[in-house]
Amino acid sequence: MLYAAPKSKEKTEKISINDIIEFFVNFIEVDQLGRIANMHVALADSSENGVRNPMCIELAKIFSLAVDFPKTGEILKKNI
Repeated sequence: MLYAAPKSKEKTEKISINDIIEFFVNFIEVDQLGRIANMHVALADSSENGVRNPMCIELAKIFSLAVDFPKTGEILKKNI
């Protein structure tokens, strides 16, 4: 999926163990890659338009954003 990925977040000060813990906990809370992928496959399989279904396209964008989360820290800010 080609999309405009958010910029990676950078930190100018030294990274502490608390920063690492906070990132890890946040990652665990928002990690939904499997669910997004399964929803995409199920919808594409059941849709007359397959992966061209507008919701499938939206799910592909959401999936790309979720894949990039570890480097960008960006999460989906709206409900599907």
